[in-house]
Amino acid sequence: MSYPRTHGMVGESTDASPFDPPIGVVLSSLALLLTDPQFKDLETIMMGDFEDVDDFRAEVLISSNKFTGAALNRILTEIDRAVDDYRRGIAHM
Repeated sequence: MSYPRTHGMVGESTDASPFDPPIGVVLSSLALLLTDPQFKDLETIMMGDFEDVDDFRAEVLISSNKFTGAALNRILTEIDRAVDDYRRGIAHM
């Protein structure tokens, strides 16, 4: 049995979901980390122009060599926490 082939990107939309936090929400949640010297390079990354959280997370991962493994894990954990907190807040509205 053959199946029809579809071309192009399926399931991707250019519309942002209301559950996706604005990048500013995530960046402000990371501001506290900047007081710790091991996160000094994070400030430079945060100054970039990002369309969404996924773009920012990708830039952090690209720059992962600037952080220790523990510092990178902490940054990624804080990003996930900010996203989760935002989504919980939206869901309870």
